[in-house]
Amino acid sequence: MSGDRILKAGLLSMKYDRGFLRYIKCGDVEVLRMIYFALRDHNWDTMEGKITNEVMESGAESFSLSYQWISTDPAFPFQWVVRILGSDNLIEYSIDGEALADVRKNRTGFCILHPIKECAGKPCEISTPSGDVVKGQFPRLISPHQPFKNMQSMKWEIPGKGRATLVFEGDVFEMEDQRNWTDDSYKTYCTPLDIPFPVQLKKGDRVSQKVTLTFDPFEGASAVKESGIVLSPGKKVSRVPDIGFESKGGLEANELQALQSIGGDHIRGEVRFSQDSWRQTLAVFVEQSKQFQCSLELVLFFTESFQKEIQGLIEVLGSIDVSSGRLLLLQESNKSTPDHLLDLVLPLLREHAGSWQIGAGTNAYFTELNRERPKINNLDFIFYSVNPQVHAFDDASLTETLEAQAYTVESARVLAGGLPVYITPITLKPRFNPNATGPEPDPKPGELPSQVDVRQMELYGALWTLGSILHLADSGVHGMTYYEAVGWRGWIQGNGDSPLMDQFPSKRNTVFPLYHILATFLSRKEGTWIPMLSSDTLACKGIMLRKEDEQLILIGHYRSSANQVTIEIDVERVEVAIWKENADTFKSYQTHFLDNLIWEKEVVTEGSLKLHLEDYCVVLIRNDV
Repeated sequence: MSGDRILKAGLLSMKYDRGFLRYIKCGDVEVLRMIYFALRDHNWDTMEGKITNEVMESGAESFSLSYQWISTDPAFPFQWVVRILGSDNLIEYSIDGEALADVRKNRTGFCILHPIKECAGKPCEISTPSGDVVKGQFPRLISPHQPFKNMQSMKWEIPGKGRATLVFEGDVFEMEDQRNWTDDSYKTYCTPLDIPFPVQLKKGDRVSQKVTLTFDPFEGASAVKESGIVLSPGKKVSRVPDIGFESKGGLEANELQALQSIGGDHIRGEVRFSQDSWRQTLAVFVEQSKQFQCSLELVLFFTESFQKEIQGLIEVLGSIDVSSGRLLLLQESNKSTPDHLLDLVLPLLREHAGSWQIGAGTNAYFTELNRERPKINNLDFIFYSVNPQVHAFDDASLTETLEAQAYTVESARVLAGGLPVYITPITLKPRFNPNATGPEPDPKPGELPSQVDVRQMELYGALWTLGSILHLADSGVHGMTYYEAVGWRGWIQGNGDSPLMDQFPSKRNTVFPLYHILATFLSRKEGTWIPMLSSDTLACKGIMLRKEDEQLILIGHYRSSANQVTIEIDVERVEVAIWKENADTFKSYQTHFLDNLIWEKEVVTEGSLKLHLEDYCVVLIRNDV
């Protein structure tokens, strides 16, 4: 019973998803993105759990359910007893938890997600535990710190639908702007962060909380939803961005050939001056940039001895046969490029580094750049990395992050005074934990490393990459570095089989589906890119690529349930191909991807093409213009 199910509470509808409530709406307008509870350990890792004793009763406009949630992590034994009631535009969600052994926690309890589109820049009213009322607004640009603290309740208006009130019991709440980590939401969560953590819970300690949502509809407000999804052409992107990959060392001949065949605008390489072999490492990246005939993006990690290290770098840059590219300045002991490093290093590089562009930023998330902003004087660009799994890990949550990537570019450009923005690298999983309070554990035998996601080799990885490129291109970003070149975090598997075939079943000399998405965009760098406007961006996204006399539309369908999709297109006849998960044909090194699809001729009626899509898939539509 714990799978997806639609529940109703008066005019409100919502999805019940594995114990939590998602997409709480009145009609097609979101009131809340999600209500859930979280267990976060001393390193901010999220504990997974299983649901037992689940009981549900639901009617046309009401429901009640209860269950027991038990942590499946033996290092964090904990259980919740949960009860959720919904009726008459009211939802009550209560949890009663118990520590089954001594544990250290950073958070135990409720989190409430607010949608960005419906809330950004809109007013809201906060009540504190002492009874004070604070009037404010949801941030439009990404707030580096909590926009609201000391919350006992909050009120805000849902555009065109009604007014919502949240009341919190059992703890004090505050809000953070989750766009800092590319979550498409503001999050109201329990236990203020200025209270010291981690906290020790003893065996038998209990945690009880309750959240109540009240929705007061406007006169005439309706729960009626639009039928179907509509995609229509938007405005062309102002600048087609650079796309590259990260190198982790040398490439063998067939790996090199597979990557050369689709091109790439740059190679990202990390140079750490703490390593005695940094000169040899840099030489490998220089040679690869020549092999690929592309630019070089060098990420330079200085130590506390940066005064000495910059002299060595200047000598090397003067001797190599590469005179331009990008230099990304970092110091290993800082999350964001420190000003004292820029004060010394930047003038020397301007004098001796030729036409290399120089930037500052962070090797971690946008939030580090937003909170620790480097001096922008005399910089050429700023940079930060992106991944969709800081807070949640399911497909739906990853899809939500795609639109939020564009929000980071908008805010980054403002905080950097209009400088170009580069996102490097973009990965499916976090590469490291910049906020860990203890060492990260090694993977257990037979377990994938925490940096590896099996979706890298699956069709969803291609769908996520498609959505990321189209939203970032639409944002005006200057460049993106996607993944590593080779291996289970890369574009291709490479010469060796996956080290864990039972967990990540990818054989040598195969490519991942996202390889073909990247190849399709790279082959059309000289054309015009036109993102599609979607009536439901969480279900369907698309982009039109025009090059000379050819037009290709890429559409991603991000739902496992069926949807009727209408594509508005100004032609009479098209060819349509639907790429599904089991298309093993596309795992080989081959560049004629489009020619190997199965194309069906379709007639466009009155400017609209209607498709019935039943599961995750990539739809390709082509015609002559």
